[in-house]
Amino acid sequence: MLVEYQVANFGPYKQPISLNMKSTEDDSFCGRIPRFESPYHMSVNPVAAIYGPNSSGKSTIFESLSRLASTILGDKPTIWQRRCTFALDPSMQDEPTLFKLVFMLDEKMYSYFLAIRNGYVIEEYLALLTADQEKLYFERTVDGTEFGSTWDNDILLTEIAKTLSEKDTLTGRIAKILSNNEKYTEINSVYHFLERTFWVSSNSLETGIFPGFTIMTALTPSLAL
Repeated sequence: MLVEYQVANFGPYKQPISLNMKSTEDDSFCGRIPRFESPYHMSVNPVAAIYGPNSSGKSTIFESLSRLASTILGDKPTIWQRRCTFALDPSMQDEPTLFKLVFMLDEKMYSYFLAIRNGYVIEEYLALLTADQEKLYFERTVDGTEFGSTWDNDILLTEIAKTLSEKDTLTGRIAKILSNNEKYTEINSVYHFLERTFWVSSNSLETGIFPGFTIMTALTPSLAL
């Protein structure tokens, strides 16, 4: 289940924008909203709607999430990023495109972050979230990759990190090699979350009934976006 998604320097979005699925304190529909108890004690909306006038960037939110998914699931090079930066400010081509994904998978919450500049990954991390802290699984910067205590002595992961191209995500590369290995299920959480997501997109509805609306859906067993 999607909890929060952020993207910056992508298409028409220069500054970070956020889609937050956490529910408010309004309990009108509490019986229909999934709730996660210990340790999170939070409810997450299963449905969200994005609406606005034509060319306001609705479909771009979907496109950015779809681009992130295809990069990780397909283990594709990140060189595409140079074509997707904020076009109205030429200086943004040399600034990073940022993605942040917070999601629930098998009743655990994870946070994934990816920063790409000039087609190269400059930062990437994955952490397990508890009620009051993060448990680092890995953090990658231009200076190298550090694995958290669960994985810091793993020979396979260390070798993957050593041979990783700057144009590849560590998440995608680990999944390509180890996605079917149960030992690495949690470090492959981003891959498995996106793998279970079914995408349906209609860029516009010119039916005369809903002009200017865009349907964007990303469906998992507990998610509709």
